[in-house]
Parts: sequence; structure tokens; C-alpha cells
Amino acid sequence: MFVIDKKKKYSMQKLCLLSNIALFLYESGAGITECYGNFEKEENPLGADSHFTNKLIERCNGIACPAVIVENKAIYFSAIKADENQYVLAGPMCSEFLSNVEVHRFYKLHNMEKMEQKAPARLGFLQMISLISMIYTTITGEICNEEMLLKENNLAYVDPEELERDKATFRIGKVEEEAYHHTYMEELQWINCIKNGDEVKAKEMSDSLAENAGKLSRKEMNHQRNLAICAVTLATRAAIESGVTPAEAYILSDVYIDKIDKCSDVGQLIELRRLSTMEFTRQVMEARKEKVRSNYIEQCKDYIINHYQYKIRLEEAADAIGINKNYLSHLFKKEEGISMNEYINRVRVKRAENLLKYSDATLTEISSYVCFNSQSHFGSVFKKCNGVTPQQYRDRYRSREFLKK
Repeated sequence: MFVIDKKKKYSMQKLCLLSNIALFLYESGAGITECYGNFEKEENPLGADSHFTNKLIERCNGIACPAVIVENKAIYFSAIKADENQYVLAGPMCSEFLSNVEVHRFYKLHNMEKMEQKAPARLGFLQMISLISMIYTTITGEICNEEMLLKENNLAYVDPEELERDKATFRIGKVEEEAYHHTYMEELQWINCIKNGDEVKAKEMSDSLAENAGKLSRKEMNHQRNLAICAVTLATRAAIESGVTPAEAYILSDVYIDKIDKCSDVGQLIELRRLSTMEFTRQVMEARKEKVRSNYIEQCKDYIINHYQYKIRLEEAADAIGINKNYLSHLFKKEEGISMNEYINRVRVKRAENLLKYSDATLTEISSYVCFNSQSHFGSVFKKCNGVTPQQYRDRYRSREFLKK
């Protein structure tokens, strides 16, 4: 088999340092004999929970690639076999942010409640697979078959044969049920309602399409979530094609997709889908009303929305659009009724309002984030726009979620 020599141990230490993941050498009959990073085995389930570690080793002996065990769909441990008696253990690794309750539950599962409870180091799923592959290659000198690793450990692997069987099953089911799928033409009609700014018709067609859509998941929650995300994606494109600036459309898209992703109620998912359709349609309606505005001004506003966090100079904005700075300044004031600097301040104040309501950032941090020269300048401009100071605005409108903290 493979000897873990001095060079391999050195490589393990560096992998440990780069990933912030604990790596241990486990020997049959002796347990953990070495740690390759600044970690204590007593503070890790791999060292503190022998039953769990034995389970991981047993799994590793049963497959021809690194073994992976997943807890609570987010916490990962791995074992890589070096020889008949030696294994390298890695973990815990976490693919998602864990709440304090979830962290406590994790420690309790391994009878480690009395330990200092710190959330496991976070790595993206692909990063974890890459780390495990690198450990395997370091030990064996061979390239890890990641497809086999995923398949043997039931991690995000789709069996082609199973996929074909599911396709056949769905086809048979549709014939038996005489199920109705909305047509491409109906989808185009809905998109045209958005493009025409017809809010009422767009909402009606959205509900009709959702009712008759093919199942996107066997679970109703996932089905509605997928429908909502599809609706937001299509509506975003329709809005942009109808004159809404990409910056504004993508901001709205990001907000709705984030809400949909976090939502855990079927009724709310349906409502979010409806609201997104209506709001994108309203955006189009507003864009149609403002069609008389110069394309240069729309480009300038798009530039401002994308650069409000930085110092914006008239010359730079004019160069980005490709026109003379004096002409841009005159045109902006003529068509918007306010100077370009005043518009920039309004955009910054609008972004600051959201941060005041939905974040716990300090006034100094918010002022700096939206690029005001000083907190006093921020306060002065904010009060001019809203009639109240930033602190008064926060006290009046702050989200209940942050008030409870």
C-alpha cells in the first residue's frame, strides 16, 4: 500500500493550513496518532466520538475510494485509506452557514456539549471534493476518480440509467393522467404581457401557467420554488428586452430569488411568484412612460447605479457613454430636472435607506459604503431627501427582525 512519509506529512500540514480543516492520521488498534494542523483531537468528533470514527473507517473499508459521511445535509467527514491499518481522516467541513442552534445540535450528537462550540470551517461543495481528492493524491500518488467518489458516497451523482427510467415513468404517467403542459406559445403570451406593461393580464397568465405546469419536483415545496425561480428569470429577461435597465432588473431579480431561496412556506412562494411578475411588469410600464428620455441618460443612470459605491466624476461617466461631459451635464439637467450630482446623491440615499432598515451596520459604515465624504455630509444630504436624520429614519423604519436582536 502507501507509506505516509515525511514529504506526505508536510503536504498534509500545508493542506490543513490552506483549508483550515483538521486532518488526522488514524491507526487501527491505536486510534488517532497524529494531527497535521493546529487542532486538538479531543475537540473534534473524529477524536472524541469513537463510535462515529469507527463507522467512518468501516465505510472506508467498504469502497474503493475515499469515504464521505454527511450529517444534517451540510457537515462532511472523510476517510482516505493509506494501507491496511492507516487512514487519513478529514473534517468536519461545512457547506452551509450554521445557526447557533445547529452548531449546538452537532456537538450534542457527538456528546461534546461541554466543549467550546465553534462552527465547522466552511467550504463550498466543490472545494470539499477537491480537498478530499488532493489528500487522496498526496497519499497514493494517483488521481482521484471524483465521479466514483460522488457515486459511491451518494453525493450529487445522477445515474444515467435511473434518469432514463424516470423519463419513461413520467411519460407513461402523463399519458395515463392526460396531463396538460402549457405550450411555448402560452409562455410567449405571458412574456408579452410583461413586455406590454399589462399587469393584470400578466398576473392572470402567471397563475394559469403555474396551475398547468409540469411537475418540476415530486415535493410541492420544491416544485413551487422552482416555478417561482423560472418565473423571475423569464420576467427579468422580458423586462430588460422592454427597456428596463439591466442594473435595475438584476437587482430586483436578485432580491426575489434570495427571498424565494430562503422561503419555507408554499403559500409565500406562490405569492412571491405573483409579486415578482407584477413588479417586473410595473418596471416595464414605467420604462415605457420614460421612453422619451435620451438613451444617453439611461446609460448614465445605469453607470451611476453600478458605480454609486465609488467616487463618480462627470468626465468618467461621459467617457463611459461616449459623449462630451458638458453636453451630458446639460442633457441630464434638462431631462431629469435635477443635476447629475443630485441624482447620484438620491441613489446613494436610497441604498442607505435599505441598509438602515435591514442591517445593523453603523452610520459611519453606511456612509462609507455609499461613498459620502463624511458622516456629517451623509447626514445633511439624507435629511434634505427625507426630512429626517439617518438615525431618526432607522428608529422609525427599522425591520422587526433587527429590533428583536
